Amino acid sequence: MTRLLLEPKQPVLQTRQAGLILLSFFFLQTICAQDTLSFRPLRQNSVFIEGGGHGGVYSMVYEKNCKPYCGRIGKPSPYYWHFGFSFLPYGGSIIIDFPVSFNRILGKGKHKAEIGTGQVFILDIRGGKGGSLRGTFRLGYRFEPAEKRYYLKFAYTPFYSYLYNFQYNHWGGIAFGY
Repeated sequence: MTRLLLEPKQPVLQTRQAGLILLSFFFLQTICAQDTLSFRPLRQNSVFIEGGGHGGVYSMVYEKNCKPYCGRIGKPSPYYWHFGFSFLPYGGSIIIDFPVSFNRILGKGKHKAEIGTGQVFILDIRGGKGGSLRGTFRLGYRFEPAEKRYYLKFAYTPFYSYLYNFQYNHWGGIAFGY
């Protein structure tokens, strides 16, 4: 009777078989070893100054690569986040813009296209108007030599307002980054 209670009803995996199954899960994962550091792109993060563009008159922008080196085994991701800031005294008020956008770079070599979309939070200090939110998108050209650390870009960056009534403003910009 005790023997019947101790015997399992289903076969149990041997220790060796369980170890092999556990070890096989490690080989299913992508491994980023130390030698992949040499495949990092030149620019994982960059800073650029933009005249016009998403920030209105000008903006200072930080650009961050979404997956800098591990996503496709050492190759850079074509997706970038932009976080910016702009400060402009205008009449009796001070306008502060915070552009945030998500962009994709298309092409290889030094001539590339750039597309993206984003939002701009516009804050009016001392003007009594409060803040507003505008949508924007980007369609542009990016000159980025592989052997250099700088880049230059031109873009069509229209604004559209959608909170109270729909407005569409054509806009563009030029940027120099490092």
